[in-house]
Amino acid sequence: MTEKKQNRFFIFLCNIILVGFHLELIKKYYATHHSSKGTSRKGSNGRNQTEYLPFMATKHPKGFIAFNKTQALSYPPEKGDYTEFLAFLRISKTASTSVMNFLSYDKEGLESLNSFIQQDLYETKKKTIYECFFATSGESKAWRKKKRKFGDCPHPRYDGLKEIWQGSISSLPSHEVKHKYYLHSFSMVRDPFERMVSFFYFMQISIPWWSASDKQDERILADDFFGWLDVIQQEGRSSNIISHPFMHEAFHPNLDKAIELITGDNPEIMITSSDCVDMSLRLLANKKPQFFDEKRLDAFLHSDSVNSRKRDKSTTKNFFNQTLAREMHKKIFPEDWKFYNAAVKQMRKILLETDDLNYQFGEEYATCIEKLNMKISESDDVLSSMII
Repeated sequence: MTEKKQNRFFIFLCNIILVGFHLELIKKYYATHHSSKGTSRKGSNGRNQTEYLPFMATKHPKGFIAFNKTQALSYPPEKGDYTEFLAFLRISKTASTSVMNFLSYDKEGLESLNSFIQQDLYETKKKTIYECFFATSGESKAWRKKKRKFGDCPHPRYDGLKEIWQGSISSLPSHEVKHKYYLHSFSMVRDPFERMVSFFYFMQISIPWWSASDKQDERILADDFFGWLDVIQQEGRSSNIISHPFMHEAFHPNLDKAIELITGDNPEIMITSSDCVDMSLRLLANKKPQFFDEKRLDAFLHSDSVNSRKRDKSTTKNFFNQTLAREMHKKIFPEDWKFYNAAVKQMRKILLETDDLNYQFGEEYATCIEKLNMKISESDDVLSSMII
């Protein structure tokens, strides 16, 4: 073999090796970015990427089978073989009205589950909880009926939310046995003390149609915040969802199990925080793009529909020392602070993984991270000084 032929052969071999190397890189990239939803992956920043696993129901000849989380490679399913629902686990006094306004913004928002129930079943399905569900599907437009709204989304608990959703599937137009239904759940939390102050003032205008105990009502109407805290403590810190709702109980009655639902690399429920309402909505749209349009979100955030920014603050309230009240609250309700601590840490984790939000909204992003860090620091101090 001449030297010229040898050189050509050597170049040919190098090209083959180079092509093989590139193919291996492509294979690794695909495995990293398109792996099963049941496993975490590394992002460009080296951190594990959070993967949300929706609750699933699938048709079966004898009924429905439900799974807490999808099995490996089962999500996302093949196009046309599924319908996806978004569920809002709405906790009272957490800027949840702003979220509801966003979901139904400008009458062109997401369709509620009421829109998907067959017309002849409307009269027997007058449950406001159906307004907590929103749907999207490639074939969903053919399902939609004239919407009849019977009320606003209430404040359900997670188990009840899943049960209502699963039961509603039987009211939807029939599909083949292989058709799958996915439920993506999310929620929003708030600083426990700020939430309780908001709840206190809300109750002043809500009694008697939304009432706590007689003694609590008396202190609330007397504008006696410290007295109200005393009564709650005397009554055994009643966690009734009306008198004083603990945030974690909307997820699970057991605090640790509630935390498991929202934390880790594969949480069942996506968590956001009212500390950063705008960034929370941007994060929701980023993680659930099948439900949202960025232009509609931007239009909403520049409108007067963000309820958390337009509350009437003109009414002067009797002064009470919020610093002392805050410390008192921490001693009475350590469970709320533990759950809140886990929730804001989880949201910060998700944000730090989401580089594109940092690139697009640098200052807003940084401000939100700073707020979350402050809340985490405060709640860490609460937990370190108390036995829960």
